Amino acid sequence: MVETPKFMYRDREVTPAPVKMRVWRELLKDSENEKSLDMEARMDAYLRGIVKVFGRDEITVEVLEDSLAVEDVIPLYSQCVQYVFGLAFAKLDKLPNADAPEA
Repeated sequence: MVETPKFMYRDREVTPAPVKMRVWRELLKDSENEKSLDMEARMDAYLRGIVKVFGRDEITVEVLEDSLAVEDVIPLYSQCVQYVFGLAFAKLDKLPNADAPEA
């Protein structure tokens, strides 16, 4: 299982709310478009992506800009993407194998 992303805000550790399918779709779309963005637009997209993953009203782009060190934005975004994509496939190994022969 992929590690849950987290950061400190107002002296408490913040973790994502339960992630909905819409967030997975939006991250996938954003990752396809990010290569065409300049660095400022890309950083803005990373911050918006982090906000989507955390899914908490109190976590906004402005909160992230005030709370995160610049060197922490890209690693946190990367961790968020890995977390969401990992959730999408986390239960696959628990599904029955349809091709397995019956005993």
